[in-house]
Amino acid sequence: MALCCETQIGLLYTWNMLYLAFVARFRLLFQQEPQSESPLNWTEEMID
Repeated sequence: MALCCETQIGLLYTWNMLYLAFVARFRLLFQQEPQSESPLNWTEEMID
């Protein structure tokens, strides 16, 4: 049972990170923000 729960949590975490990265990319794309901004900047904004 424990292994199954750990697997589900791992999958949820993985999909959550993929979703956040996807949303961040689209936000940058639609806002037409300057490409000079480093990926770390929008990652920090996303977490905050």
